[in-house]
Amino acid sequence: MCTVLLANTGNAQRNSIEDVKLTLHIDGKSLAKFFRQVENKTEFKFTYNHFLVDLDQKVTVVDTNTVYKVLESISQQTQLSFVQVNENIHVKPATSKSDKGVGITQLADVTISGTIKDAMGEPIPGVAISIPGAAVGTVTDLEGRYSLTIPEESTLVFSFIGYETQSIPIGGRSVINVTLKEDIASLDEVVVVGYGTQKKESLVGAISKVEGDRVRLGVQGADLGTSLRGSTPGLTSMISTGVPGGVDYSGRNGENAQLLIRGQSTWNNSSPLVLVDGIERDILNVDPNAVESISVLKDASATAVFGVKGANGVILITTKRGNEGRAVVTFDTKTTFKNISRMQDGQRPADSYPAVQTMNNAILNEVQLRPNSWDYIYPQEWVEHFKTNDYPYYFPNVNWRDENLKDYTIDQTYNLSASGGTKFVKYFTTVSYLNETDMLKTLNVDPNSTIENDFKRLNIRSNLDFQLTPTTMFRVGLAGYFFDQGVRGGGDSAWRGVWESSPEIFPVQYPDGTYARDEGAYLMTNSVYDFGYSSGQHWGGTGLNTDFTLAQDLGFILKGLSVEAKLGYDNSSRTSGKTTYLDGPLTKYISKSIVDDPRFSSDLSGSALSNLEEEYTTWNIASRTPGADGYDWTPYPTRTFSQSILTNSTVRSILYQFQANYHADFGKHNVTGLGLVSRAERTIGSVFPTFREDWVGRVTYGFDDRYLLEANAAYNGSEKFAPEYRFGFFPSAAVGWIVSNEDFFEPILPIMNTLKFRYSNGKVGSDASIDRWLYTNSYIVNPAGGTGMEFGAPYTVSSPYPYRYEGTIANPDIQWETSHKIDYGIEAAFFDNRLLFTYDYFTEHRSNIFLSGGDRVLPAYYGADPVAANVGEVDIKGWEIETEFRNQASRSFGYWFKFGASYVIDNVIFKGDPELRPDYQKQEGFPMDIVRATLNQGEHSFYSSWNDIYNSVGTENNSDLLPGDFKTLDYNADGIINADDNVPADYPIRPQHTYSPSAGLSYKNFSASVSFYGVYNLSSGLNWRYSGSSFGSSVARIANHYVDNIWSPENERFGEDAMNASSRFSSRGRQGFINYPRYYLRLENAEISYNITGQNAQLLEKLNISNARISLSGNNLLMFSPVYLDMDKVSQLSNVSNRHMYPVLRRVNLGMHLEF
Repeated sequence: MCTVLLANTGNAQRNSIEDVKLTLHIDGKSLAKFFRQVENKTEFKFTYNHFLVDLDQKVTVVDTNTVYKVLESISQQTQLSFVQVNENIHVKPATSKSDKGVGITQLADVTISGTIKDAMGEPIPGVAISIPGAAVGTVTDLEGRYSLTIPEESTLVFSFIGYETQSIPIGGRSVINVTLKEDIASLDEVVVVGYGTQKKESLVGAISKVEGDRVRLGVQGADLGTSLRGSTPGLTSMISTGVPGGVDYSGRNGENAQLLIRGQSTWNNSSPLVLVDGIERDILNVDPNAVESISVLKDASATAVFGVKGANGVILITTKRGNEGRAVVTFDTKTTFKNISRMQDGQRPADSYPAVQTMNNAILNEVQLRPNSWDYIYPQEWVEHFKTNDYPYYFPNVNWRDENLKDYTIDQTYNLSASGGTKFVKYFTTVSYLNETDMLKTLNVDPNSTIENDFKRLNIRSNLDFQLTPTTMFRVGLAGYFFDQGVRGGGDSAWRGVWESSPEIFPVQYPDGTYARDEGAYLMTNSVYDFGYSSGQHWGGTGLNTDFTLAQDLGFILKGLSVEAKLGYDNSSRTSGKTTYLDGPLTKYISKSIVDDPRFSSDLSGSALSNLEEEYTTWNIASRTPGADGYDWTPYPTRTFSQSILTNSTVRSILYQFQANYHADFGKHNVTGLGLVSRAERTIGSVFPTFREDWVGRVTYGFDDRYLLEANAAYNGSEKFAPEYRFGFFPSAAVGWIVSNEDFFEPILPIMNTLKFRYSNGKVGSDASIDRWLYTNSYIVNPAGGTGMEFGAPYTVSSPYPYRYEGTIANPDIQWETSHKIDYGIEAAFFDNRLLFTYDYFTEHRSNIFLSGGDRVLPAYYGADPVAANVGEVDIKGWEIETEFRNQASRSFGYWFKFGASYVIDNVIFKGDPELRPDYQKQEGFPMDIVRATLNQGEHSFYSSWNDIYNSVGTENNSDLLPGDFKTLDYNADGIINADDNVPADYPIRPQHTYSPSAGLSYKNFSASVSFYGVYNLSSGLNWRYSGSSFGSSVARIANHYVDNIWSPENERFGEDAMNASSRFSSRGRQGFINYPRYYLRLENAEISYNITGQNAQLLEKLNISNARISLSGNNLLMFSPVYLDMDKVSQLSNVSNRHMYPVLRRVNLGMHLEF
């Protein structure tokens, strides 16, 4: 190998190595150290080929002399020659004695400029122009122009991804324009698969690829999983919270995006396996700015190599790496404006006046059933005060959402990255900072102690590739993150106050500044006060992920053979604190009955009003404050506790992996092979480590680019199971036929460029959610002094001695869940690949599904708690379709359309239902998580009178029935309505249909795109529409849509149910299930961007900015749906503790990208 002389772009007048003197004291040191000292003391730089020059050889120079004389001495000590070319000293091995020595070459500078275009005449920005072996170069601007001052007789190299590299000697020219040709071989799309890569054309598995730019456009906040919604058919991403950080680490305000690949085939953990650079890692804290691409593996052919962890599908995240060339530095910033996405007025609590009117009507309706309800009726005079709002502090109309929530809040994201490299080392380094802020308003009562709902995260990554020898590569991946999440106090009651507090109970504050609270109002709270004066806590986390890979090409032994060894080590921990406890000031409540006092009048003011108010005031004292009797009350001081590591939160993972790869072409035959063995160990806190061992093999064969065959197998071991089931074998096979490469297809090629059929069949497994060591008995030890055995009757005496008794009964047959998957696929391309089409039909049979003891139904004579077992079965079937059209209409205008859709339905085959239970009551025969409830006889069917009630089928308790209740259905016709009449709804709570249309265009420097995401065929939760619809403790809390839809005997128009007072707060009468629709179409992402060129580009060039781009984008912008809230997961709506917590948000982003 030989390195060409370096060129210099500096001044024409240069120093010669014969004129520059220096003093060196190097005695038996390495050649590398000699080079460094010369470079530090002079302007000269050494250039050499790392593979040809031994930098470790020892040299000695103790002298003050010219550089020329010093190099002569070094040349005598080594087998090297030196040639000065301007400021560079080129080093190469001497091929003979006469070749040893020192030479000087002076070249004059010339300025070369030009424009780089593609075959269509379009300028290509970002083309790298360099001189082979040189440390100088440039890139073309947005107009494809470049200018470079270099020594004469140089050769320019023009390179750009997807185009053939061209080398052009300048030959005395000052202008060189170049047209780059597409590199057809490099344009073959490469897809990351399990433990390797494959060309898309040769794939026989169902694999989708998501590019990094699409990920960065779609990500919402900190959770990378949010970016995948609508990105590819078959992948469902359900978002249930907008809390800063993507998940509430305190466990209160929802969870991160739930991902499903081709539906849910188990009632246990159904989340896909996520690997980052080949190692299992959490998706939540992956920096989107470091993502190169994401591969979604769906069928058995693609996932079988992951064996026991591949049953739920696999997501492979590949991070960016460097390329040979000059250093490219980029800076990105994004400012995000966010507000609540979806909160219809119909779900808001009604204003005070209509709410109290409605409550009074409800009391009149039920007073004959519950006479004590009359105690809670509002006098008509009070109702009028609510209408006129003449006494807003006694008869308030508070919009608690507006009082607590900001109109918008602002997040910030910053990213700085650098990439580049030489033949020896390539690098990619990135640093990102994310700051998410709170939608809740802040009282700032104590700036030093107030904790908001916010999230800050720092991500760092460095990927290095060292070419140690022409056949040896050493890759290093280093990544770390640190985050801090503030979680505001107040809890569930404060959030309930935001969404459901009645506007008429009390004001936020009284005129004297005292916050209002009525301790007698059940579940009603002053959420402004609770959020402002409550404890808060910080939750933190740190993580360090490392992987080291040594790859060796063994082509000198067998062409196409290579091996690599990988070591991965990850460490993460979680912390809690700083924790702050704030006890707020006294609160009070002024009774509304003050207006009934004869002394009260509208003219009353000053001390007279204050004295009267005091008589009707109830003071509330915080429970932790001293002086609870009210006479010696003093504020409790703010207390802050330091941060500490959570128990069993430290997670350490280590992976050892070795694999051998083979690739060879024999004429028309193409063969590849993979053999891999890995062992993983994972330790959580002080818990005994978990172990896993994998043996993996893959063979692919292709004949004449027409017939494809692939076989995969994984042999996995886990310490969870008994020796008989400790290892599982999971094989798969796939075939493909590229019809378009057949001779008979040639006449059709001008219209249809590609037609491929593929088929895969295989088994994969899952051990998720299966506890360890269930194959052994466990015993419970009751220690001495605890609750021991009791003796005697009727006066018992506990034994002072410890005792043991049998706990979990062993099941030696506990094993993996097994999934048998089949996939039929068609791929086609039309009109010079402008129109692409893909269709897949798939089936899955999941067997040996783990069923915990608590979920099994066994007869009482079994005599013990049921034992967990692998007995469940579920079937899945569905289809996916994806089509895309792209057209470059002219050199400056292009556009594209894309549409993806999927359908998946699951059916429980066996879940241990009792044999004699009626079919409609069984889990078997229906989808998992299907809603079950008593049905109404019809959408508009209700009891119109007492006679109607008396002549209808009753329930086990009919005391609460009222005219206006829905008529429910006696499904089994046994003459009584009870739980046996609960029947399954039409759909599960997960969408069966999803679809995602998108489109985009580009015109000159502008580009724009929109993408939608829609779902249908999913059911709501049990009666979730009625959240916040009943009255209690004289509080008129009712949603707006109830005011407009209440049954009344006068008009008998449709309504939800008869409104009831406090006695009906927890017993709402008869009401069946209404499957309120939850379908929606959401504008998921939109972006418009502009690349800065023209006159503005000249300013950028002065700032050494080679590329600049500004963008305006948004996420979750619009939603077309009858649902009241923007939440994908119905559990957030039906679960009281999570209902209506932190809302999902709409985001508008202003971004800027600079490239240096």
